[in-house]
Amino acid sequence: MKFALGAIMLTLASLGPAQAAQYSTINAAEIERLLGGTEQEKSVATFYLGGALDSLSMTNTMMAEQGAPLYCPSAEEDLRPSTIAPKLLQHISELRRKPRARDALQQLTTSTILMVLLTMEYPCETDNEGAPLTPPSP
Repeated sequence: MKFALGAIMLTLASLGPAQAAQYSTINAAEIERLLGGTEQEKSVATFYLGGALDSLSMTNTMMAEQGAPLYCPSAEEDLRPSTIAPKLLQHISELRRKPRARDALQQLTTSTILMVLLTMEYPCETDNEGAPLTPPSP
């Protein structure tokens, strides 16, 4: 794990400040390009998705503590960048087929698309008053 993190950090460092800054937010077209690109580009995409997933997981946990989780994966669900990337690419592909969504894709960040994907893929069951029945596991 330390080697993998070191390799990713080395990859990001080798990009230079101007190139690394361009990856602070990534849109749909860019994440598609990175995930389908060179090993270096795939590492950047994986690193970015990992950060986005960590952020969304923390937000989801805080929302769950307030009784309103954003998404509710089962305890067995594997939400790592390597497993969520194919689902993300499929979701982007489906959005491209819808005219209104296709136009919006140019404006949306990958993190936003990922949040929508997670809420659709892992909906939370609610009771008759809208309260969650199955909160996400921390």
